[in-house]
Amino acid sequence: MPAGSNKATPMMRQFYSVKAEYPDTVLFFRMGDFFEMFGEDARIASEILNITLTSRDGKSENAIPLCGFPHFALPGYLRKMVEAGHKVAICDQTEDPKQAKGLVKREVVRVVTPGTVIEDEILDGDKTAWLASTYLSDKLAVLAACDAGSGRFIVTQFEGSSRKRALSTEIERLQPRELLVAIDQADEIQALLNGGEIPLSPREDSTAPPVEHIARSFPRQGGDHEPFGAKEARSAIRLILDYLDYSFPALKKNLRRVQGYRTGDLLYMDSITQRNLELERTMRDRSKKNSLLSVIDHTRTPMGSRLLREWVTGPLKDPRQISRRQDGVEELVNSARLREELKDTLRGVRDMERLSGRTVSSAANARDLVALKESLNAAGELKELMGGLNSTVLSGIASALDPLQELSDLLAKALVDDPPLALNDGGMIRAGYNSELDELRRISKEGNSWIAGEEARFREETGIPKLKVGFNKVFGYYLEVGKAHQDKVPEHFIKKQTLVNADRYFTPELKQMEEKILSAEGRAKALEKTLFEELREKVAAEADAISLNGRSVAALDALYSLSEAAFQGDYVRPVVDDSRALSIEDGRHPVLENLAGRGNFIPNDLELDLDGKHLAIITGPNMAGKSTYMRQAALIAILAQIGSFVPAKAAHIGVIDRIFTRVGATDDLALGQSTFMVEMVEAARILSGATQQSLVILDEIGRGTSTFDGMSLAWAIAEELHNNSDIRCRALFATHYHELTQLSGFLPGVVNLRVDLKEVGGEIVFLHKVKEGEARRSYGIQVAKLAGLPDSVLQRAGEILGQLEKERHLFEIEGKAPEEPETEDEARQEPGSAAEREEREDGGSA
Repeated sequence: MPAGSNKATPMMRQFYSVKAEYPDTVLFFRMGDFFEMFGEDARIASEILNITLTSRDGKSENAIPLCGFPHFALPGYLRKMVEAGHKVAICDQTEDPKQAKGLVKREVVRVVTPGTVIEDEILDGDKTAWLASTYLSDKLAVLAACDAGSGRFIVTQFEGSSRKRALSTEIERLQPRELLVAIDQADEIQALLNGGEIPLSPREDSTAPPVEHIARSFPRQGGDHEPFGAKEARSAIRLILDYLDYSFPALKKNLRRVQGYRTGDLLYMDSITQRNLELERTMRDRSKKNSLLSVIDHTRTPMGSRLLREWVTGPLKDPRQISRRQDGVEELVNSARLREELKDTLRGVRDMERLSGRTVSSAANARDLVALKESLNAAGELKELMGGLNSTVLSGIASALDPLQELSDLLAKALVDDPPLALNDGGMIRAGYNSELDELRRISKEGNSWIAGEEARFREETGIPKLKVGFNKVFGYYLEVGKAHQDKVPEHFIKKQTLVNADRYFTPELKQMEEKILSAEGRAKALEKTLFEELREKVAAEADAISLNGRSVAALDALYSLSEAAFQGDYVRPVVDDSRALSIEDGRHPVLENLAGRGNFIPNDLELDLDGKHLAIITGPNMAGKSTYMRQAALIAILAQIGSFVPAKAAHIGVIDRIFTRVGATDDLALGQSTFMVEMVEAARILSGATQQSLVILDEIGRGTSTFDGMSLAWAIAEELHNNSDIRCRALFATHYHELTQLSGFLPGVVNLRVDLKEVGGEIVFLHKVKEGEARRSYGIQVAKLAGLPDSVLQRAGEILGQLEKERHLFEIEGKAPEEPETEDEARQEPGSAAEREEREDGGSA
């Protein structure tokens, strides 16, 4: 029914009017104790929330789809709607229905979107809930991001021809819950992210406002306006500010200063590398379990968990900063008692950053303030525990912790230990905090005691044995008499309500006491709410100090987590410097060792440096551990550069600026790319982005085309990594093209490594030990046997292999690419070169 229809009720006209202002949302419309949805909103909500869809006006031609839920269930239903990708406009009653003349006034008090959620019930505690925005120009790509719950606001920019690729990588690293884009750039950004899982919210084009306009939204910024400098940055910042005005203006009060940052200060890993190394989530099921983060995350607080995630996805490049973190980790590793005390005390700290944010935006309830009080007490205990520590990072954290004793004492005096969730229900303020409130409660309590005694008196006076005194919100206090005793009802009883089996009455005296009690209770509840709001304002005034406590606890928790991982995993402190070394003695894969159990993982050495051997050609059969060996080198380097200890006997890591991986390419059907095309795109990305400080991991190149094509490309790529003076980086190159091992004969920076095994009676035993040298076979048929291939197939494959080996054609390559002995067409028709035969045996990379 349209809003202007004469048949629409005043309430429905009110609904349609509000809905017209928020057409892209599902409108939760408050009606009494329920939120209700109408029309298409009801159809959408009933399916997502699994609630019954009914209709207004029954089965008439004007029937309107309808569904609803009790107002107290709002957080759970909001979570489901947001997780389903919908924005929700919350239209609440903004005046007391008892005092309303005619239609109750209703307004949208908030629009809940994925990026503006601040409720703990909806948010994931161990992930920063970024609301991000991006703006592109011919020269710059800018990314701004705001964590509405904590007030953090960051901005970075990228220049040059690779700016869009760098932008997409940083977006992938931050994983914002929502990305704001200008409408005219939405398609370009969507293509840049290659579809992806990040929801885009196109907004009206954001012209860059003056610096002074932006600065007014950040009063804590002081005179530092450097992050506002570029007009593209101001456009991106404005997208977020305008969106907060639209969704929840109170959140702007929580914004801290804008921090500019450079991704160049961090170890660069593009989205493909982050996925291949399974830093946060596994490739198989995208879960945290069995990722690197799952092994080292022993944090006790949500803030610490979020910070540790940021460290893992953004390792440092400055050896001095790395060393400071290592000092803190080492001091904790060496004190088992302190670690145990920190473990217990950190558990008592709630999410102070988000608690502070909800307080400033007037969204905190009494339970939030009690949690804040308990967190401040725990912060004081942490400060005492850390007295006398030597490391700069830990002593700095101890100095920054401030339990805000006056505020904590005020909260303890004002609030009960277990207050109700709703602010309007009363019961939050502790007795003795406010004398007026105590008096109102006394009046209410005495009145209720009087009424309880009246039931016995009325029974005695009337001779009605089952007379009851009751109360409900609609009719107030009443005297209920069963039908069997109606003849005993005194004349001064005034009938109030008729039921099937009883009638309800009141007396002037009961009515007078009811008004006294309800007046006292209502005034008490109103006063409690006022007192609480005053208390919340006092807490909000300390928001900066509370946030600093939260950040300090987060840093302590992250360092504690790394120390616990080091202790439990028997990790060692690596040397991290500006050298060109990648030296690991008895290195272990942190995740696989955790799965296998201590002592059940075979460690291996790795020795690379840019002055000597910097490119390792790794050969060996599938399942032998080539991929594990390469990945563990990258993970050890990442751990080292976040300041962690590492799973090894010893390690020396020259700072790595970028890590690139090419592992297990697959078809990208959405872009119409074959496996081989994806592989080549990734190889091109590596060769165009790697520098002398980079680490490159290549796990099979050239397998998706003919043998000669693939081997030629693999050979040329290996030479480029060695010979190009702009690259010439540390690299691990696993291959089944055994011909590539010839590179070590004439390229001085190449070393051959093989994964060892034993062959016993035609069976192979994997030793998982990496040694210098080259493997001569890939043992594909033996691996196929382990996989359970039928004996008939294995026997026939062995016969064919024997025939092919008799006709074998070998390459002899001397210092440069070979001249092919045949035309390309003839090469494609040959029975098979050595590498091609091994490919048939292997069936894939390890």
